[in-house]
Amino acid sequence: MGQALRSVVLSYDFSDASADIVQLQRKYDRDGITGELLILCFGATARTQSNGRITVVSKRARLGTLRPLYDLLFIYFAPRIVVEKQFQPQEIIIADFALAWAAHMVKRMCGGKVILRLSGLLSEVAQTRSILHFFYARLNEFFTRRMIDEYVAINGTTRNYLLARGIAPERIRIQTPNTINKIDAERARAQIGSVRARFNIPKHAAIILSVGRLEREKGFDELLRMYAASEVDAYLLIVGGGALRLELATLTKALGVAQRVVFVGAIPHEKIWDFYADADVFVLLSKSEALGLVVWEAMYMGLPVIGRRTGGILESIGENEERGIFWDTKDGATSFRASVEQCIERGEGVLKRIERARAYVVEQLAGGLGAR
Repeated sequence: MGQALRSVVLSYDFSDASADIVQLQRKYDRDGITGELLILCFGATARTQSNGRITVVSKRARLGTLRPLYDLLFIYFAPRIVVEKQFQPQEIIIADFALAWAAHMVKRMCGGKVILRLSGLLSEVAQTRSILHFFYARLNEFFTRRMIDEYVAINGTTRNYLLARGIAPERIRIQTPNTINKIDAERARAQIGSVRARFNIPKHAAIILSVGRLEREKGFDELLRMYAASEVDAYLLIVGGGALRLELATLTKALGVAQRVVFVGAIPHEKIWDFYADADVFVLLSKSEALGLVVWEAMYMGLPVIGRRTGGILESIGENEERGIFWDTKDGATSFRASVEQCIERGEGVLKRIERARAYVVEQLAGGLGAR
C-alpha cells in the first residue's frame, strides 16, 4: 500500500461511474492510492459530492465524448477548481498523456508532482478506433513526456510501452492493482449456481464468460462472430457496459445467437465472483490489453483462459501457452470451437494450465503488490 498523500486526479467519467463513491474508493484503494483525493472530471452529469476522504467535482460534458476539446478545457478548469477548493496537492494523477497539459498547469499554480499511472496501451487502443485518434495519442505521448515527473506502470507490458516511447527506466516504477488479496471474504461468498438461476441457464449447459468494457479494442464483435460461426454448445455471458452495447446486441440478432448470449451490463466488482464460479471457460479477445486484471481473476478462480497473443494477455498466458490457450481470428471458427471444448472437458493439459495459472497469479500478488 502506498503512502497516504493528498492527490488531485484528472479523469473522464462519461458513464457516471463516480456516482457510486463507495465503489470509487474501493478502486483507488485497490490501486494503492489511499490518501485524500480531489477528483476532477468531465462526465454525463454535473455534480459535486464528498465522503470526507474523496471529493468528486464533475462538470457536464455537453458535447458528447469529444476528448480533445475537454483536454483543452481541463487546462482552464482544473487549476481553477483546485484553487477554489483550497486543496494543496502533493500529487496530480493522470492516466493519459493528453491530460499532462492540465496537470502541469495545476502543478504550476498549486504545487505537487505530476504522475502518469499507465493502465492502458494508449496509442494502441486509439489505433483500433481511428487514424485521427491514433495521431492525437502519439502527438501527446511525444510532446508531454517532460511535463510528467513520474510514471507508474502496472506490469512489464506497460513498462515496455513507456520505454519504447523514450521514458528513462529510472522514471518508471511498477505498481500492480490487486483485485484479489483484499477481498477474500467476497470471493468466498461466491454463490455457485446463482448466475445460472438468474439467467435461466440449465445446470448441464456450459458457460463461456467474457468481462470487459464494450469498446472497439475489446474485440467483442469478433468474439460474437466466432461464437456464432463455431456453433459451440455453450451459453456466452458478457459482463460490462460501454458504448457498443446496442451495436453488439443487434449483431447477436443478425447472427442468430441472441437466445444464447447474455449482456449482463456493468456490475459492482464484488458481484463478479459469482460469474467466475459458474463459468466453464473465460475468453478475452482484446486487440490491445495492458494487463487484463479480469484474466488474473479468472485464473485465480480456476477457470481455463483463452485469449489473444497481445500485450498483458500474452504476458499472463505465457509465450508457450503455459497458463492458457491463444486464439486469433486467423485461426478460424473450427479452432475456436476446439479450444473452448478442450477447456470445458478439462483434459490433463488444461488442468495443468489451470494449476500453473493460479500459481502465477499468487506469485505476482505475493505479499500484496506495491511499488517495485
